[in-house]
Amino acid sequence: MQMNSTRDYILADKCLSELYVLRQIAEHGTKAFYNGTVGVNLVRDIQFKVKKPLSVDILGYRLLGMPLPSSGGAAMILVLNILSGYGIPAVVSGPLGVHRLVEAMKHAFAVRMNLGDPDFVDVTKDDKVKAVVGASGGSYIIAGTTEVFLNHFFLKMDPLSSVLAPRIYHQLIPNIVSYENWTTVFSGHFEIPKETRVVLEKKGHVLAPITGGTIAQFIVQESGANSSGMSELVAVSDPRKGGFPSGY
Repeated sequence: MQMNSTRDYILADKCLSELYVLRQIAEHGTKAFYNGTVGVNLVRDIQFKVKKPLSVDILGYRLLGMPLPSSGGAAMILVLNILSGYGIPAVVSGPLGVHRLVEAMKHAFAVRMNLGDPDFVDVTKDDKVKAVVGASGGSYIIAGTTEVFLNHFFLKMDPLSSVLAPRIYHQLIPNIVSYENWTTVFSGHFEIPKETRVVLEKKGHVLAPITGGTIAQFIVQESGANSSGMSELVAVSDPRKGGFPSGY
């Protein structure tokens, strides 16, 4: 009875409101969630707006990315725009290419600090899409997805090799190049070559090994890939985490 009499006061306080929700579920079970005010309020709170994705033509491809508040699309486009000024694929080839990629990432993260938007987005795809890449890994995602994209479309690696290639990360702050030196529980080892690390250190970069990073998912539509000449989808789930999508 006391809970009901102070309901309005509780709901006005965010922390107490969360306790009220838990109490409702504890007392009434799943009915409170699926048939009661808890579920109704949840649906109301998570309503989203549909916005157009970021779209840009760069390096011969049209890139579609999540708009703000997700910074991944904007940052990836900025990295590619910086690199395009050097000429592809030479700009991303060899140790010097890794150095240029690191510097482009630093600039992208500097711009990223000023981004922000409260909305959400839904991206529609059609049969003209060449590839879709995504990853988990928090603030490392921008670097991870960009590297997979560059590996396939400009270094001409096949989809699996594009995902398997060892990765480097830079987030501007701290001013450190993090590089994979990671033996996973699935017995795979991922590490940037020593000669690349030597070149980066000579250029003044501070390097630090990490046992972790991003887990990428990559789907490519390959034209005329099968015997009938039709396109087919090639999907790669990162072997760093077993090589299969957990949600499938």
